[in-house]
Amino acid sequence: MIDPREKERLFEEAIAKNNYWLGVIARNNAPIDNWEDLEQEIRIAFWKSLDSYGERSSLETFFFSVAKKFRRRNHNTRKRIGRISCILLWKSRFSPSDNLSLCNPPTSIRML
Repeated sequence: MIDPREKERLFEEAIAKNNYWLGVIARNNAPIDNWEDLEQEIRIAFWKSLDSYGERSSLETFFFSVAKKFRRRNHNTRKRIGRISCILLWKSRFSPSDNLSLCNPPTSIRML
């Protein structure tokens, strides 16, 4: 079990670094009227999973792993444009300042 203060520090660090991507994941995998609920549910799933974080991977990789598993397990029936794997690809190519939308992806992404 991880120390509660360390858990809180890791949680805040991961959310601060990935808050933009958390919003993108939620907005593109939930109905328009409850994307904020999905965002909160992913935060809660990440908080609960931090007890198993053993630093075998980076905190950022662990965060995206939890988000991907949670979205797949709890929101598989909601057919929306875009998937987390696409977001992870975008993350490696673009920055939050590029202001991209999965509804209007750049040509290089559409071809993938």
